[in-house]
Amino acid sequence: MKKRIVILSALMASTALLAVGCTRTNDKAGTNDSAVQTLLSKIDDTEKNDETETSEKNDMEQSTDEADKLDNKSGNSEIDAELAGIKAQSDEIDDKLTNDSSLTQGDMNQLSAQMYKLWDDELNSIWERLKDKLDDDTMSKLTEDERNWIADKEAKVKAAGADAEGGSLQPLLENSEAAELTQARVYYLAQYLR
Repeated sequence: MKKRIVILSALMASTALLAVGCTRTNDKAGTNDSAVQTLLSKIDDTEKNDETETSEKNDMEQSTDEADKLDNKSGNSEIDAELAGIKAQSDEIDDKLTNDSSLTQGDMNQLSAQMYKLWDDELNSIWERLKDKLDDDTMSKLTEDERNWIADKEAKVKAAGADAEGGSLQPLLENSEAAELTQARVYYLAQYLR
């Protein structure tokens, strides 16, 4: 979803740049070409970042799959059913964001914030249960890991909205990134409850 939003934004920006370039005199045409090249470079960078994030997600999914295989004794656990319900709600929000063309930018910003809150609430719920379940040593290590994850998440969220800073698109980009990262973290932490 993030990739679609960035590409759509880039296409809109490049269209605007081309329109502006068509009205300029020939002595400024090089400036317009440079701006288009910069925009295309940003699109390439976004695609490379998406590939890296996909690789990280695949690693996370693989570790979740391995945990599922180890705990396949009882079939679907409570946590699996809980996560399936959260995922269904998230998918419903994502479907609206992706397919409802009547949404305003404000509507999309609110929906993306709802999706992030959904996953963040689940992460906090899992964290509270982990404090009751895990031994002190494991919880201490996991707490340090969580602090590092939060710092990394905050940096990635800020970077996601940087190109649209101050604009109406910034909340959508940041909320979407935060929801995606938090969802992956929820699945990672849930393995400790299995």
